[in-house]
Amino acid sequence: DDDESPEYQYDAPGIFNVVLTATDSLGCTYQDSTNLTWQPAPEAIIFQPSESVGCPPLEVSFKNLSFPIDSTYETIWSFGDDSISYEISPTHTYLIPGNFDIHVQVTSPIGCFEEAFFPRWIDVDSLPVADFTYEPPSYITNFNPTVNFHDNSRRAAFWAWEFGEDAELGSTLGTDPEFTFPDTGFVEVQLAIMHYYGCVDTIVKTVEVIPRVTYKLPNAFT
Repeated sequence: DDDESPEYQYDAPGIFNVVLTATDSLGCTYQDSTNLTWQPAPEAIIFQPSESVGCPPLEVSFKNLSFPIDSTYETIWSFGDDSISYEISPTHTYLIPGNFDIHVQVTSPIGCFEEAFFPRWIDVDSLPVADFTYEPPSYITNFNPTVNFHDNSRRAAFWAWEFGEDAELGSTLGTDPEFTFPDTGFVEVQLAIMHYYGCVDTIVKTVEVIPRVTYKLPNAFT
């Protein structure tokens, strides 16, 4: 029908051969064809990162959802830490803490250009650091076997204590526990901390419980 102009949406960019076949009332046909180049820049740069917050090393996969785009397009990613990639959907590992901007540029094979800038899109926080002290720091004996532990960790959100190898003597949660050692000797105390983003650090210190013996002698004999 001469009054109709057909529309068609291509699923991917490329060069397409379009053929028009016309048939008159007598059944005679005529064909004409032409190559249609459809390689525009994406209307918008859209991507989905696998992670947006975490601790180093933080591996982030950037899934490119922009349309249209394929391997014939030139794609340049800048990750904010002086690293770049030319992949459509790259993976990048952040090794240092900081807030990182993402800059994406797309150029189609016929020169159409689109870019987008995403400030402070990736947040890489510092690693947690586990540490603790305890009192009394020395002269823990079987007569005074109760020890107060004090957390000195940095960037911790969760705490787990183990007393003895593989928590053979006990375990607890919290920042400043109190523990009474049931026997003398050298005991390993482990503190494991976790960051809000799930990063973990541990520290182990050895506590010595000194055995002491007293003698009670009578002051008179019969």
